[in-house]
Amino acid sequence: MLRPFVGSLLALSAIAAAASASAARTQDEPVYVEGSQYTAVYQQHAQRWRLLPVAGAAFEVTSDAADCPASSPLPRGVWLISRNVSGGLELLAPSAVTLAPGQSERVALRACDDTSAEPGAVRAPRALLDWLESSASAVLVDG
Repeated sequence: MLRPFVGSLLALSAIAAAASASAARTQDEPVYVEGSQYTAVYQQHAQRWRLLPVAGAAFEVTSDAADCPASSPLPRGVWLISRNVSGGLELLAPSAVTLAPGQSERVALRACDDTSAEPGAVRAPRALLDWLESSASAVLVDG
């Protein structure tokens, strides 16, 4: 009579341990929800932006490396679109983004043809920056 009960307890313990291990793995990496937590994706290595308008289909914009130099890599995560004290567009890292020691939580967004020498600025086509300014509030920065 006790054997089925002990067997059930062992099975339940194994299931609970497996579920706990699975939960621990998924808690390490945040889960981002497209369209609700961010409205654009920036794939740094490819200099590709995927824009997610509220109405209509998503579309992609890729920068030509020759005309639009790549910036220093940014940490993965959702960055907010903000303005600096001068009114310029920038990415702002919330506390959930893990920054390297000494790395600024503010990164300028500049047009490819902007001649200002801002170290670390993310460069993108001017039309893309205009879209981000008017239609986006956060960007998922991806490898």
